[in-house]
Amino acid sequence: MAWVLSCPTDAVERLSRELCITPTLALRLEAALEIPVHDWLEGVAAHDLWILSQHMEREVAWIRRRRYRLNELRRHGDGWPVS
Repeated sequence: MAWVLSCPTDAVERLSRELCITPTLALRLEAALEIPVHDWLEGVAAHDLWILSQHMEREVAWIRRRRYRLNELRRHGDGWPVS
């Protein structure tokens, strides 16, 4: 999960213990899991999320590529990526 989200492992472990999703993390989760950002957050203005998503555009694209790569590895049985 940390690899796909491009987050430190301790941050993902903390997320599993304490559900505290920031707009930045919600955009990462949307890119990684294909669950809409508004399902992760309530009460955040769409305009604010749009501005943040534009700022994070390259990172979100990278996370989507990782998700695609991981899906391909799973589909072909090649195992998990190392880096």
